[in-house]
Amino acid sequence: TLSTTLVWGNATMICGNITITSTGKLLLNSTAAGNTTINITTEILQINTGGILTTRNMGYLARQGPSSISTTSAGSYGGQGGSTIINRLYGSITHPLMMGSGGGSATRLSGVGGGAVFINASSYITVNGLLDSNASLLSAGSNNGAGSGGSVYLITNQLNGSGIIAAEGGRNGQTVDPSLAGGGGRIAIYYNTNNFIGTISVKGGTTSTNDNGGAGTIYLKGNNQDYGEIIVANQNLTARRFTYINSSFLNLPVIDNLSISNGASLVLEDINLTVNNTFLEIPNNNYFLQNATLYYPIISTLNLSGDLELSNNYFFNE
Repeated sequence: TLSTTLVWGNATMICGNITITSTGKLLLNSTAAGNTTINITTEILQINTGGILTTRNMGYLARQGPSSISTTSAGSYGGQGGSTIINRLYGSITHPLMMGSGGGSATRLSGVGGGAVFINASSYITVNGLLDSNASLLSAGSNNGAGSGGSVYLITNQLNGSGIIAAEGGRNGQTVDPSLAGGGGRIAIYYNTNNFIGTISVKGGTTSTNDNGGAGTIYLKGNNQDYGEIIVANQNLTARRFTYINSSFLNLPVIDNLSISNGASLVLEDINLTVNNTFLEIPNNNYFLQNATLYYPIISTLNLSGDLELSNNYFFNE
């Protein structure tokens, strides 16, 4: 039981039960662990209201990481950072184990990416507080790029709670070139029973001019699902940056559902993907570009108030 602050800098934690009370905070330092995912094995993880388990600001440092460059720019991971120079995306949608990249700048004063945590809880995970791998938040006036969100990867029998699970991009509040918000990270959750009614967020970082980072990816798979579902959502932010699904990020040829919502912009490329769902919805202020082979073999409803751009090799009910 944790009721104070504990900073953990080792790559592995093995416990029977972990309870984080309303005053407890478990800080997982992926950077100190050797720029790697922190693996937690337990039977029960209980995060009470007000409790925090976080790798926030514990990912790649400024100008470091797979997407970071020295030029002033924002970090990308699951979603693009909101910079003129778009840094590359990376990592796995279904098994996210990489840290968020730091922002780029001519100095080392840029934002730090979110860390990475993998939790295997054999009984249950209850999140009524906060479990996050968010990037750092740059203060207003900071003329540097923000980092990208990191990774949250959970495996459990039962997921409960009404709190927040997040891997969000870093904010940038400066006004000279405000388009430097970090891209969202990646979250994957495997479960037998899902009773969670809280928020799961991979939104991009925000800026003073709403030139925000792109959404990351959420992958959910219940034991009763054959393939799981991918969710791309940006918490109703206005974003000009994209999320990509391709063969480098997704090694599944089939998924059970694809959800695009809350200001997300998704590009499908370099993959043959089958979606075994009866409907496809693109809500207002959302965008889906199909630039690879896409199958919806059992679709019966197509609901469009946003933008769907079909290029070639799409098959509905075929």
